[in-house]
Amino acid sequence: MRTFLVVCLSLIIASTLFSAATGNSAAIPDGSPGSPNFGYGARLDPSGDQVEVAIKTSGQFALDWIAIEFDWANLQPKSTIPPDWETLDNVIMQARENHLAVMMSISDPPNWAITQTGPDPLLTTSLCRELVQRYSNTLQALEIFPGANTIEGWGTQPNPKNYTTLLKSIHNSFEKKNAGVVLVAGGLLPITEKKPSGSIDDLIFLEGLYTSGAAPFMPIVGIQLPSISANPTTPPDPKQGITLRHYEAIRNIMLENNHQSGLIWVTGFSWNSQMIDSSEEQALWIKQAYLMMRRQLYIGAAFFQNLNPSSHHSQEISLVNLNADLHPGFDAIGQIIAEENSSQTITFEWTVAENNFPQPTPNR
Repeated sequence: MRTFLVVCLSLIIASTLFSAATGNSAAIPDGSPGSPNFGYGARLDPSGDQVEVAIKTSGQFALDWIAIEFDWANLQPKSTIPPDWETLDNVIMQARENHLAVMMSISDPPNWAITQTGPDPLLTTSLCRELVQRYSNTLQALEIFPGANTIEGWGTQPNPKNYTTLLKSIHNSFEKKNAGVVLVAGGLLPITEKKPSGSIDDLIFLEGLYTSGAAPFMPIVGIQLPSISANPTTPPDPKQGITLRHYEAIRNIMLENNHQSGLIWVTGFSWNSQMIDSSEEQALWIKQAYLMMRRQLYIGAAFFQNLNPSSHHSQEISLVNLNADLHPGFDAIGQIIAEENSSQTITFEWTVAENNFPQPTPNR
């Protein structure tokens, strides 16, 4: 009996040491299904500026996630050559060193991977498996073609049924491989006048996903709100343009389709660049936005749109600027996380009278 216990103990120790050595962990990243905690994140442009500073600061401020775009057409323009991994490998390594989980957004399907109905399910599934295998333990979530309700996001005429077919293929493959990576579906974009004709309203597209039987394959419904035109407390209102609380309309569709167990992730959000001028007001806006979303138990995680200066949108505000200085909004996020970790009550107020924002006192 004693020998048996010694052997068992030895196996347990060996298993523990192997997990530590390989980076395996049973911990669920905050914001994921099964986690009781809200996940704080921001979107990183791997080809932008100040990447290393942005990642290190995110780790120091205890963010949970960074989101990285996998621009498929740019990284693998031909099917006969493998993707250009160099930049991503470096970013993933830094994220791992700074204890950050990564969500990768697969976007911009190349022409060779598009059929008449959209991105080829088998080719996309193969890419997803390759990403998960290459970046195991750090890559914790995959956002599948954000903006899938638009022609730009889907690569051709969007169709909920075709998206469901793709999502099911990836889900079933991951389930067989026990991949442990969560799928974020849709990355739904509210339609504005600037979107090309042929795009589908995000609420109608989501309804179509449920009609097509997508619910079992999308534990997380992703939405992107990159140009919010009002303060974070403004209720959904077509006259106000895109509002942060558009997530309420998304949630209503989920509940109407008995998807109570599903989470919402806001996979990208920011204010309209013409809305707020001063960095202090912007920091207050960021703080209130995160606090608003954290209070909604059905929102798992939220990602600020620009962690570092983007190579594509150089005029947009980022949390780390070109000179490696931090935007006050980064400090605001860090304060929220620090106070939450110390179980303190977080209070805030708007000092700009003309905004006339309310002054809630959120508690976790």
